[in-house]
Amino acid sequence: MQSLIDSVNFDSLQLNDLRTVANLCPAIHVDAVYMARVLLQLYDTIIYENICETDGENRMFVATNAIEKTKPFILYPNPINGTMILN
Repeated sequence: MQSLIDSVNFDSLQLNDLRTVANLCPAIHVDAVYMARVLLQLYDTIIYENICETDGENRMFVATNAIEKTKPFILYPNPINGTMILN
């Protein structure tokens, strides 16, 4: 396990991207936020949080609002033949 951890090296641009994702709301961006936060534990001692996690009364409202704003879509054909259509 330690050799795997030692083999992870991010450049400054990648670390900035990870920090950006780590600061997003996990109610909206789910796994990407948690993965970025875990990877950053190798580099930072910062605790990453978004207001949607810490805003008490509005916490559930933010998560519910994010889910309600999601619109369904259709992406075809599957498998793709070089041309993709998004409805």
